[in-house]
Amino acid sequence: MSLFKVCRAFGLMSVALWFGLTGSSAQAQLNVFATVPEWGALAEELGGEKVKVYVATNALQDPHRV
Repeated sequence: MSLFKVCRAFGLMSVALWFGLTGSSAQAQLNVFATVPEWGALAEELGGEKVKVYVATNALQDPHRV
């Protein structure tokens, strides 16, 4: 994955988390779909209890072959 794609994905996830966590007064969790475990772990760290993360692959899978 190129550095540009990583930065773009991180930026989009940050914006989504920012608006999801601060933009409304609703008490529902923000659902996050991560394609690889690394992005899922980052979303959990940033969102804490306010996010529910689903990861599509595990560490032993190649995300390009799933």
